Amino acid sequence: MKAIDLFQDTKTPLIVPCATGTAVTAKYPAPESYIFRVTGRDALQAPFMVEDIVKRGWDKVAIFADKTGYGEGGYNDVVAALAAKNLKPVHVSRFALGVKDLSAELAAARTAGAEVIYSYTVGQENAVIANGKKALGWKVPQVGPWTLSFPFFIDGAKEGFDVAVRIIPYLVAVLVAVGMVREAGLLDLLARVTAPVLGLVGVPPETLPMMLVRPLSGSGADGVMVDLMKAHGPDSLAATTAAVMSGASDTTFYILAVYFGSVGVERVRHALWAGLIGDLAGLLAASWFTQLLLF
Repeated sequence: MKAIDLFQDTKTPLIVPCATGTAVTAKYPAPESYIFRVTGRDALQAPFMVEDIVKRGWDKVAIFADKTGYGEGGYNDVVAALAAKNLKPVHVSRFALGVKDLSAELAAARTAGAEVIYSYTVGQENAVIANGKKALGWKVPQVGPWTLSFPFFIDGAKEGFDVAVRIIPYLVAVLVAVGMVREAGLLDLLARVTAPVLGLVGVPPETLPMMLVRPLSGSGADGVMVDLMKAHGPDSLAATTAAVMSGASDTTFYILAVYFGSVGVERVRHALWAGLIGDLAGLLAASWFTQLLLF
């Protein structure tokens, strides 16, 4: 959050690729702001989650939030979402990152009659909460934002290690494939062939390798970006556009291969196309806005 002022004061666009804190894009009025995001803010997530909680018949909510800016913003959003339903949390626990034991706080939440735990924290503390519930024999649901998307945050650290082991083969396969394509020179060849078409839509042809690699591998895309900086200079149109593209898109194929593969999901249905369409929109917007605002 402290860096936002620097980008705003120098009128340099900042595209935040993953942070969900509501305050990230709320500090400056939209028409004047140079701070952008590609994910929904927590002020949208919290009402959605609270709506689902209420539909399930739970009206006694305990909030566990860390003391970081992320936890503070999330806590405020959840309290506001509960208030909109004429509800108040029956228990609130705030803790520092790195806490190893929340048994006392969980026991207090149970005594208060909590029917569900809404946790807002960025790291292993979710596992501390899950393990603490297990130790107490307290089988209430634990809900929260994207930081609860990994199994070990729900089931505990042991299960999380098992997941990490299962994803290794998929991770290696993706990274090796990206490396082979880059070293074979296929990306450079495609860039030369498609240069006329890319020019028509306002995309620097040199950034095609970045556009192709980014959905596959973050580290591979970083390698392409470094190559562009070496070849054209760090302040060149191609290098700057590649840097903005990196923040405006995500590793869709990597995500599908690693996480879907690790749990045996074979039919990804609409996830692939939704992710790729989002990537394409972000990549094109990154190219256009870079030229519009910086060159």
